[in-house]
Amino acid sequence: MDKVANKDLLERALLPSMEYLMIRMNLRWTGHLMRMSPDKLPKQILYSQLSSGHRKRGPPSSPVQGYHEELKKT
Repeated sequence: MDKVANKDLLERALLPSMEYLMIRMNLRWTGHLMRMSPDKLPKQILYSQLSSGHRKRGPPSSPVQGYHEELKKT
């Protein structure tokens, strides 16, 4: 049995990559957040900052921090 790379399989099936799908979902969710009123909790969390101190080195410890980093890339 021959091995086929995921990338090749997706191309053959004419499907987008997982990275593309994740970016698309994140941007769609960001669009929802932008239209939300400022008193909604998800929007408050997205725009929140640490009141003091700084973020530790290494990978993000929460999904919100990771989401901020991904938005900066796009």
